[in-house]
Amino acid sequence: MKFVSILLFLVFAILRLVGLINLPIFNDEAIYIDWGWRQTHLKDFMFYSLSDAKQPLMLWLFSLAQFVFSDSLWGARFISFLFGLGTIVGIYCIGKTFFDRRVALIAGFVYALTPIFFFFDRQALVESGVSFIGVWVCFFLLKIHKKNTIPDAIILGLLLGVGFYIKSSAALFFFPLFIFSLIRKISISRFLTIIGASQLVLIPLYLQPIFWQSLGLNSRYLALPSALLIRPIDFLEILFWQLTPLVFTGSVLGIYTLLKKRSSFTNTLLIYVAVPVLFTVFFAKDLIPRYLVSFLPLMSLVFAVGLTSMIKKTPILICVLSVVIISLLAVDLIQIYSPIAYFTSLNKATRFSGYSEYVTGWTSGYGVTEAISVVKKETGKSHSVIGVSLDAGNPQNAAFAYLSDDPLIEVTYFDRKLADPSIETADCIESSAPFFFMSRGSETGGMGKYLVLYKQFKKPLGKEFVGLYKLRADCMIPVL
Repeated sequence: MKFVSILLFLVFAILRLVGLINLPIFNDEAIYIDWGWRQTHLKDFMFYSLSDAKQPLMLWLFSLAQFVFSDSLWGARFISFLFGLGTIVGIYCIGKTFFDRRVALIAGFVYALTPIFFFFDRQALVESGVSFIGVWVCFFLLKIHKKNTIPDAIILGLLLGVGFYIKSSAALFFFPLFIFSLIRKISISRFLTIIGASQLVLIPLYLQPIFWQSLGLNSRYLALPSALLIRPIDFLEILFWQLTPLVFTGSVLGIYTLLKKRSSFTNTLLIYVAVPVLFTVFFAKDLIPRYLVSFLPLMSLVFAVGLTSMIKKTPILICVLSVVIISLLAVDLIQIYSPIAYFTSLNKATRFSGYSEYVTGWTSGYGVTEAISVVKKETGKSHSVIGVSLDAGNPQNAAFAYLSDDPLIEVTYFDRKLADPSIETADCIESSAPFFFMSRGSETGGMGKYLVLYKQFKKPLGKEFVGLYKLRADCMIPVL
């Protein structure tokens, strides 16, 4: 069993880190890495992301990783890997502590290999951080259910506070705790201890005026669904394909098994899993895998409980588990080595594939590093400038994310909204250093008349592209 435990964490680490940047930088990754750099390098920018109601903790960590790793994307994704590692350790601990080692190992392997968890643990996004918080809050909640100690309540509260530093949706983990206090599964004194510890952590956040000014922006992610019957269908479609049919089926059996037990302990676990998920299903403005993934890791535990309850004979259990592991591993390897094939195949099965966001749409990162490589090749060791519009995302924030610390290439905003009014009458402008403009498609920030298209870097299988422009060459007077 010890060997299998070691194998579990080796498999997790190797698969999460191999080909970590094969999938180009996603739109929101670019924003978070760029904002993280600004928050740790620019004066009075430490809580900059709060201006868009985005909590800063993960962004700080993404930026700090750049001090260790030369590739900013690899470093930021490594931070997500570390949170994912913490998540699988938490799942293993829950399984081992409250069930048995077999459940712990099966749950660990299922989490390690299930495509949706595999994918988001390899993205420089905040979802892996929220997953980590959710799993460990569950661990200490179950400990409180067994022993009801003050130290466990304090740690649980601290985790909840840290979770809110990562993403506002981590507040959903408060809801089941509130329910448990109402039905006396948690004493009022322990509940108040949890709340007090969480709020203590959040004091520095509360002291930022921008936090309160932007808090209302979170409402843009909330809405009453227009069709209550459609939302559950969409939810089941997401689970079926993102968890894979095998894990989905096993999870359903696990839920049935836990419900049959009718124990206070299993009810606590199911309520904790269900409340954040159901809130997201019915109140999230857009129901997509990314908004659900942080609340699903414990489904691997539910799967393990169901499988071990249904199959008592070890040889049969090993055979079934082998089929599950091999099928999941095959999907993960496609994700690593051929992400376009992965998204293309998934897109044929479900509307919630991420195909447009990660492959064909303007939010995908294809074309960004190709454009930067051309600039580096053409300018060599001389100083050059890349201009971008004020739009957020790809390729604008990606240019900053990759080049903020580059000694030879300066990235700057080149947008009509920032331009000196005196250039309005000019037909062209000139730069003393080689100047390139990186665009999202044909969008040039209102500066199109000064630019000429130099190269296009098309997204795979789509019409979108990253454009690389130069200044018109018929200028007589330097302006830049």
